Amino acid sequence: MAVRFAVIIYLLTLTCRACDAAFPAGLRSQLPTQLNSIEDIKFSCDVNSFNITLNMRQPFKGLLFAKDFAQECRMLGTSSTTVTIELQTSGCGVSLTSSPPEHGTGGVRMSYKVHLVVQQDRHLRQITDIEREVECQLAEEAFLVKSKPLVGVLREELKGGKIKHRVGRMKDAGWSKELEGKQLEGNWKKH
Repeated sequence: MAVRFAVIIYLLTLTCRACDAAFPAGLRSQLPTQLNSIEDIKFSCDVNSFNITLNMRQPFKGLLFAKDFAQECRMLGTSSTTVTIELQTSGCGVSLTSSPPEHGTGGVRMSYKVHLVVQQDRHLRQITDIEREVECQLAEEAFLVKSKPLVGVLREELKGGKIKHRVGRMKDAGWSKELEGKQLEGNWKKH
């Protein structure tokens, strides 16, 4: 029994020494990591696209994408301090919002909003990844219809109930919901 106990103690000692040799104390402590951060965000938008450029503190090798659209709407970092992504406004989590006019200004303010994720690593989501909401205000005339014949056609389409309104995640998915002209007619202003 004593021999068996001595053998067990000897094997445990060998195992501990092997672990100490394989993992020295210097490697066991957490290595300091230097996280990348956003220095500046520049953006522009029109009716069809939303362009966003991020200036990073260090060269960026990770992944920039629209939240919940990591596969469809993404841009890989190229070890540059700048990364630009162009998002189509008909998808990629880009939402169109409106807000009441500011005091003394014209009509309703329209803007696009998107939530971006700056993933530090190309393949792995981490708690240190950065999320930012970017909002771009559209020019007042962005949705203005300037053609009288086109305005007439649109009014007839609305009255006839032939307009199909796209609902869902991505415009290309093919699911649509037919709306009655009355639902849209209330928002139409005659000029």
